[in-house]
Amino acid sequence: MLKLAATYAAKRTTNDRSAWHALTRGLRRQAELNRRVASDLPLAFKWIYLLTNAPFFYVGYATLRDGHALPWCGPPAIAAALTLAAGSASVLFHGTQCGCWTFEPLSVPGARWATRRVDPVFVEPSIFTNTIDVVCAVQLAIFVLACNGGLGASHWATVLFPTLGLLVSSTALKRLRLYRTYVVVHSLWHVAP
Repeated sequence: MLKLAATYAAKRTTNDRSAWHALTRGLRRQAELNRRVASDLPLAFKWIYLLTNAPFFYVGYATLRDGHALPWCGPPAIAAALTLAAGSASVLFHGTQCGCWTFEPLSVPGARWATRRVDPVFVEPSIFTNTIDVVCAVQLAIFVLACNGGLGASHWATVLFPTLGLLVSSTALKRLRLYRTYVVVHSLWHVAP
């Protein structure tokens, strides 16, 4: 019985390690793709790409100014804060991704501990800022869905499925190393919702 338990524990540890290595390998690949986006795009493409985040800032400002720019529930300040945070995180990530500026997560005071406890890929600038971008976008999406009662079937068919299609397509284009097409399609993803 002990031998069986030890064998199970060894397999479980090996599988956990394999999953961890697969994750870090995938993140390293993502970081390399992000570096190639930066090297492949002309400067005008990079700045137009960043400007496609303007709707986030307009909606956030309009929500603060008018109370409700979109049919959201709750205090307008929360909706505006989530929208502005999503726009800011997107600009931070895509600016880092495109090489418009550098961002070093370890320059934040107190963050040096990460070099001893975390795989370096997690603090690679484009991965770190991408994580911030995804977290802010998901929080905004959950807020919008919760405030609209999950949205109706017609909204899913006419808005959400095509919008998610743009996101999935842009991700596939980046993996296929079609960086300019990726930027165009991902820019549409920024503007479409």
